[in-house]
Amino acid sequence: MQSKRYNYFITSLVICVVMFLVAFIFILLNGKTASFLQINHMHNAFFDVFFTWFTYFGDAWIWLPLALYFVIWRRDYFLLIFFSLLLSNFLAQFSKHIIFPDDMRPFVELSESYYVHTIPGVGISREYSFPSGHTTTAFTLSLIFSYLDQRKWLSILLPFIALGVAWSRVYQGQHFVTDVAAGMCLGMLAAFLAIGLFEKFENRKKKVKEEKLET
Repeated sequence: MQSKRYNYFITSLVICVVMFLVAFIFILLNGKTASFLQINHMHNAFFDVFFTWFTYFGDAWIWLPLALYFVIWRRDYFLLIFFSLLLSNFLAQFSKHIIFPDDMRPFVELSESYYVHTIPGVGISREYSFPSGHTTTAFTLSLIFSYLDQRKWLSILLPFIALGVAWSRVYQGQHFVTDVAAGMCLGMLAAFLAIGLFEKFENRKKKVKEEKLET
């Protein structure tokens, strides 16, 4: 990785890793059910509205304005953004539908024994709980844009936006904490692989260009 971009990416990556470790310890201390209920039950009218909208940061289209900026002004980065989204979506959906197809959502697993808070007007999914696709997308793009933008404050802010998405998925009753923790891991993996492949591609293209100039 180029040194300057690498530094900003590492800043975001370290923050994301710390977030994952905190989530992992929280799960170990409380278990799958209790960790979910503790977050899901921290609800009020304001947060119902706030997290109804904030969760959309886990949808790829909400990042479109930022992606278009790079497409227009730095077209060479479009490939990285596109591939990272493709890879993160593949990892999440493959895990959901092929590896863990029987994992049900919290409302299905817990509603007969516990109160599960849901937000009026927000549809509740029932299947394919593990991992959280929204969280995977949010963490992937937070790292990708930290790498591309090269502003320190943004490399710190973006992981917290991704964390807000993860929190919103549990708050809404859509996912367990285990689901969003797995999404964090997949998001980091997708970003790391996408950036690594992108830089190999760019280095190869640069080498071919230099060879042509020499001939």
